Amino acid sequence: MSKIFQIEQRLFGRPPTAFARQPRRNEVRRLVLQAIRPLLDSCGFDQHKGSRLWRIVDGKSDVIELRFLTAEEARQHCLPLSTFSVLYGCYYPFVPAIFDDRYLHQIPGLITPLEVHCHYRGAALRTLAQGPTKMDATCWHLEESGARQADVLENVVEQLRVGVVPRLDQLADLDHWLLELHHGARNLGMETYQRKFLLAFTCRHLGKIEEARQILLAVRDSDRAYREKYVRFFRDLSPDAPLFRQMEIVEHALSELSSIV
Repeated sequence: MSKIFQIEQRLFGRPPTAFARQPRRNEVRRLVLQAIRPLLDSCGFDQHKGSRLWRIVDGKSDVIELRFLTAEEARQHCLPLSTFSVLYGCYYPFVPAIFDDRYLHQIPGLITPLEVHCHYRGAALRTLAQGPTKMDATCWHLEESGARQADVLENVVEQLRVGVVPRLDQLADLDHWLLELHHGARNLGMETYQRKFLLAFTCRHLGKIEEARQILLAVRDSDRAYREKYVRFFRDLSPDAPLFRQMEIVEHALSELSSIV
């Protein structure tokens, strides 16, 4: 039995049906989920809805999310309609929420956020050569022959196994997370303000009360300077905008911590 046939058997239980030139998105979603579910189930991702899978552990929730191009995006970038990315995120419930609950509870009663609302966000990286050359390294597509589709799906599973899941496991170590926030050892994709906000509430959660208070004071000063500089921008914001909610959280936390220190 050839290596390709073994891969196909392992992923599908049978050789996959060859696609027409433009595979349907629902069929691509089904095949990708079918390929990645065994690994993710074994790693504790036992909550599923649509294109998302969650793992809820002590102190955080992890999400892995399939993201597909829209027809317009595919046309604009000259990419196959079956192009997809595997996004992931980590959400810490001890950080006060600045978004409405509906964004954080995709499954009622459980902290199951969208990837875009996570405190840490990333994307799996493709290591398999695949055209077109302009396609980003965070993308794959299944506009391939049956044997080649199996190779693509195998690469997705492997990148989850060696990259994504270990990274999410690492983020369970709050001392390590704190170190990253302090020193920016990794590109977290956040503005300095947001980094300090996360740093302050991680310190508070770990019992570093005075450190948390000092960071929040710096955040409040940044708030005030920002408001003075962009008066018109703040005037046009809705009163329930996340930015206002974040500022209220900072003021409340400072009041609370000042009574403890």
